[in-house]
Amino acid sequence: VFQGKLARYALYECADQQYLAVAPLEDKFWLKLSTQMEVPKELTEKGEEAVKEWLNLEFKKQKLQHWLYKLDDPDLCVSAVKK
Repeated sequence: VFQGKLARYALYECADQQYLAVAPLEDKFWLKLSTQMEVPKELTEKGEEAVKEWLNLEFKKQKLQHWLYKLDDPDLCVSAVKK
C-alpha cells in the first residue's frame, strides 16, 4: 500500500546506525511531527518524497537517543527499532 514513498511511514537511520520508526499517518499527527522537526514549508509543498529525502539527511545528523528525547511525545508516533 505505502511502497516506501511516504515520509510519514518510514524507517530512518540515525548517526549511530540505529533506526527510528516514524508513523504519524493521520494529518494532525504528521503536522505535529513536521512542526517539531522544522520541515521547511517549501518542501512540504513539493510532496512527501522531497520531505522524506530531507528527513533522511536530518535524522543522520544525530544519534537515536537525541531523536527519542526531542520527539518524546506519543502524538508524534515515533519509536526506536530494536535489533
